[in-house]
Amino acid sequence: MEIIILGSGDCTRIPRSLCQCRVCKEARKKRVPYLRSGPSMFLKDVNILFDTPENIAVQLNRENIKQINAIFYTHWEPDHTLGMRIVEEINMYWLAKYVDGKEPERKMLSTR
Repeated sequence: MEIIILGSGDCTRIPRSLCQCRVCKEARKKRVPYLRSGPSMFLKDVNILFDTPENIAVQLNRENIKQINAIFYTHWEPDHTLGMRIVEEINMYWLAKYVDGKEPERKMLSTR
């Protein structure tokens, strides 16, 4: 079974916003694997996601994950659950495809 570690940080990601310490500077410069995003992992063979940190959408897109069959939460602290909104988005598109067989229109928000 293939396990993908999507993020291994805790409630404080690396680099931290605005931080100029040596560790954060190095992470900005060297990128992965020095970057540490919120805690999450994915079991590829069965498409199971563990935890949804607030940057879960970035993690899923980065690893090109196309299907999630189940989501498990290790515990209910915010650094493991803040990305639950992505579940709403996934379900919205699944429901539209199931009900009428087509994806809903994706409208761009105006910045004006």
